[in-house]
Amino acid sequence: MASYDIQGTFLLFYNKFINYDIVILGAVGDVLGNPEETISLLKKTVKKGGYIIIDDAYGNDENNSQYPTRERWLSIFAKTGVKLIEDKIIEEDELTSINDENQKMIIKRANELKEQLPEKAYLFDSYIESQQAECDELENEISGVTMLLKVI
Repeated sequence: MASYDIQGTFLLFYNKFINYDIVILGAVGDVLGNPEETISLLKKTVKKGGYIIIDDAYGNDENNSQYPTRERWLSIFAKTGVKLIEDKIIEEDELTSINDENQKMIIKRANELKEQLPEKAYLFDSYIESQQAECDELENEISGVTMLLKVI
């Protein structure tokens, strides 16, 4: 199976996109590497004094390596030469409401697709379950956050 090196591709082309005022990364996981590698790569696209906006999450448990705690993020920012200007944690009520609404739409569409493709029903059911598990994680194990960083 061939693999795709997103970091390598990013590094090959980032010089074409350097010196932006701002770059935005929205909750995509570790496609650019771990959080420290991601910040370092994003920083290379922004001019000094520019900004990085990241939509991600704070882990609520120090043992969860997938989601750094706020303290761990601050350590990463210091190490990579960016400063946290502000962070906005999504409110629990707002998150629950968004998750409930999204899950209703996912279930509705999955049921429509199951009628059209009954032989694939197991795939749609599995997707519904995976999305509910993600909602549970968002509501219990992590705190969604949008962070404004300044390149120093």
